[in-house]
Amino acid sequence: MEKINVNWENMEQYSLIPLGYRFVDEAEVIPGKEAVGKKMFSSLDWYFKIHFPGNPIVPGVFLMEVMQQTGMLIITTMPEVSERLLLFSSCESMRMHCSVRPGDAVSAHVVLDSYARGIARLHGEIVMCNRADDQKLVCSMRFTILNEAELTKISSKMIRGGGNGDSR
Repeated sequence: MEKINVNWENMEQYSLIPLGYRFVDEAEVIPGKEAVGKKMFSSLDWYFKIHFPGNPIVPGVFLMEVMQQTGMLIITTMPEVSERLLLFSSCESMRMHCSVRPGDAVSAHVVLDSYARGIARLHGEIVMCNRADDQKLVCSMRFTILNEAELTKISSKMIRGGGNGDSR
């Protein structure tokens, strides 16, 4: 499958995340396989005023969100998937290696391990990419996201089939 370039011009085709909470500026996506999402953090971003005054640092949960939103694009760009919003379900082995500050640019490389019955298991890492020769590992994690619409269809079939997964 060919790469899809996602940016501010076509992001709404693949994501319902509102602009104020979007943590992927652009991405190169191979649907159903992997994606590289990029985010530039500006000194004007709202959270730097409170996290922390005099020592601004990107909250770790926002870095997790960069990875999650990049991973979501792997699923939402698949032709057979119509849902444009997936839910963050779980996180395993999240590790922070360094801080990200205003003016830093990061790149998240996320790989889809499996996708079945609305459940996507992924892993990824974020590197600082301010300069091509200085790519420092920022964080890594394994995580799960859910396609709620797909899970609802499966649950309905199970209920109609007697609750044991047999939908005959």
